[in-house]
Amino acid sequence: MRQFSRTSIFVLWIIFGITSLLHADQKIYLYQKGNEAYQKGQYAEAVSDYQQILKMGYESPELYYNLGNAYYKLHKIGLSVLYYNRALKLAPRDEDIRHNLELVNLRVVDRIPSIPELFYIRYFKSFQNLFGTGTLFWITVVFYVLMILFLVLALLVRNHSLRKVARRLAWALGILFVVFAFTLSTKVWAQTHTVEAVVLVPKVDVKSAPSQDGTLVFSLHEGVKVRVEQKANGWFEIKLADGKEGWLPAKTVGTI
Repeated sequence: MRQFSRTSIFVLWIIFGITSLLHADQKIYLYQKGNEAYQKGQYAEAVSDYQQILKMGYESPELYYNLGNAYYKLHKIGLSVLYYNRALKLAPRDEDIRHNLELVNLRVVDRIPSIPELFYIRYFKSFQNLFGTGTLFWITVVFYVLMILFLVLALLVRNHSLRKVARRLAWALGILFVVFAFTLSTKVWAQTHTVEAVVLVPKVDVKSAPSQDGTLVFSLHEGVKVRVEQKANGWFEIKLADGKEGWLPAKTVGTI
């Protein structure tokens, strides 16, 4: 169980501002109330409080993490996997979230082996996942500003040695800026264009077409994570980590 961090509280107040002070107080109240219910073993009540916060339009890794914990205690594996993944999306380096997600995944019936990726793609994704989107953005901005400053310095300074050092630093910062800008842009693109979902029902049949009359291709069980390729008439075309594809009813999954 996690308490609100000082940073989270600060961000909450900034977002809603002084004029929405009472509204923010309501969210904090519900969060603390949910935490107290969880500690008393009243997991359904805790979920209800956390879900009210979500309905107000607020989200955070801590909130999703606590929801994942509460649903796990209620033996709702699919929802637990869903909210841990949502938490991990906001805080990709959080070890507690990863640990709990690994634990709950042990209770998922299906074992889907992943197709091995080329080593440089794997390394790049590992590097990319070291940072959240916000962190990547600010690192990119800092390198850009420093690069400009050293470029200006290289143009203005008269001392040859200092000008040479400033120029080299500008080049180094420029390379770092390009690396992080590329990493940020690919991460944003992936988040925008990649839709993942988690199976929330005990078992669902995956069909060859978006229809109940479609041929049964395979079945999936609660908690499996899938990638959504396209949507059509209340159906999702999904792809598994091992490359298998098919269609399932959209209502049987929750998008991350």
